Amino acid sequence: MKTKIATSLIRLKECCDAALMMHMQKWHDHMVHEKHASLHTTYNYLLDLTSFFGFINSHMGQNVSLEILEQLTLSSFRSFLAHRIKDASSANSNKRALSAIKNLYAYLHKHAEIKNTHLDELTSPKSEKSLPRPMSYTNVTHLLDLSVLYRNQPKWVQARDEAVFMLLYGCGLRITEALNLNVRDIHTQTLRIKGKRNKERLVPMMFPVFGKLKAYLDSCPITAEPDSPLFLGIKGDRLSPRVVQKQMEKIRLLLNLPETATPHSLRHSFASHLLAGGADLRSIQELMGHESLSSTQVYTKLEDQALFETYLQAHPRAGKVG
Repeated sequence: MKTKIATSLIRLKECCDAALMMHMQKWHDHMVHEKHASLHTTYNYLLDLTSFFGFINSHMGQNVSLEILEQLTLSSFRSFLAHRIKDASSANSNKRALSAIKNLYAYLHKHAEIKNTHLDELTSPKSEKSLPRPMSYTNVTHLLDLSVLYRNQPKWVQARDEAVFMLLYGCGLRITEALNLNVRDIHTQTLRIKGKRNKERLVPMMFPVFGKLKAYLDSCPITAEPDSPLFLGIKGDRLSPRVVQKQMEKIRLLLNLPETATPHSLRHSFASHLLAGGADLRSIQELMGHESLSSTQVYTKLEDQALFETYLQAHPRAGKVG
């Protein structure tokens, strides 16, 4: 991800003059070191800003400068969003792009005395809300019993992937939260997780989860130091999310699962299965690290949907007229 960010900064340089590029470098450092934004968020914001600057560059016929950013009209911002819509960008993608632009302008207002009040007149696109797609308990169980995937790989790699998947499902972690863990973070009963915006939470760890982690650590050929990454790649560096995603893609093909079966769907499964088992929303909210209860309440809609589908299938008069 750091390489991708470096590449994005180089691309950004092609659209900016020297003075603005200096501020862009400082903005990047501000995002990473002061705002503690994730590398993923920083990279996506850079992509959006590169798209924005590229659009302004092509319309102005010159590199973007601080002066140009200050003088852009409401029509300029709307034209950029309309251009993205024409290119089939989703509402969520456009909402993030506008957030990136406003984030940059807020920084420039504070550090370069640049202000453009037209941004305040822009309405953020409405998010496209979709229900989470959890996996069934049966499919989650099968997911951990696919040794055929590892015939040509070391045993510890299989143990590692089983431990990762078990963490995502057994503790409801985001994939970045799981892969950012260090060896010292593992205890027999709890995990201290650093989530979005560096917000910490304690997550209880069931014995089967700890057992998978211990089996992985015992089989890993690389000596585990307290400050070492918990999950390692073949070369000994921190495991990449893409490796986990590729393994899930293989599993999807073997089990004939839909494309919605992703590492993140295991986190959804954690919440959905807890709710079905009688857990209350507040507890699930704390376990998942949701800032708002409304983020957790979406899983109740899954329960309502499942109940309605059961009714349609089971009731003798369901779907009949008269």
